[in-house]
Amino acid sequence: MSLSMGKHILIDCYGCRISLVDNFPDLLDTIHTAMEYLDLDLYDTHVHKYDEALVVIAIGKDSHVCLHSYPNLGYVAVDVFTFLTDANPTQTMKIFRRQFRPDKIRATSIKRGKVDPNRDMKPKTKSHTTQWRRVKTTGAQIKKTRDKVLNAFRPHRSNDEE
Repeated sequence: MSLSMGKHILIDCYGCRISLVDNFPDLLDTIHTAMEYLDLDLYDTHVHKYDEALVVIAIGKDSHVCLHSYPNLGYVAVDVFTFLTDANPTQTMKIFRRQFRPDKIRATSIKRGKVDPNRDMKPKTKSHTTQWRRVKTTGAQIKKTRDKVLNAFRPHRSNDEE
C-alpha cells in the first residue's frame, strides 16, 4: 500500500468557447461549484486579470483550486489539490467539462507527498476528446493513407528517362 499526503489533478481544457472562459463571475462560480462538490471549506478567493489571461484562485483549509483562463486561445488550465483522503479531485472534471465545453480535455492525476519511496512517481493521465475532434482526426488520417496509396501506384521516373 502506498501512502500519500494529498491528491493533485491538473486539467487542461482545449478548444473552449471564448464567451465561457472570459467572464470572472462565471469562473468564480465554477470554482465554488468544484469546491462544494468536493465538500471543501473555502477560506478565500483571489482574482487577477493579465493582458491575455484571467486567474482565479480559491484557497481552502486543506485544499486549493487554481484556474488560468486564456480566452484568446480557448484554453483553460485548472489545478485542484487536496490533503483530504476521502475527496476525489478527478470528479471535478465533469464540472469543468460542463462549464467550458472544451473540444478536448486532459487530466493528469498525481499523489503528492508519497511516503513509499519504492513506488513509481509517474502521474496517471486521462484524456477525453469530443466526437467532432475525432471526426477531424479520422479525416486527416484517411487523407494521409490515400496519399500513400496514390504515391505507391504512381510511376516513378528513373535517371535514364531524364
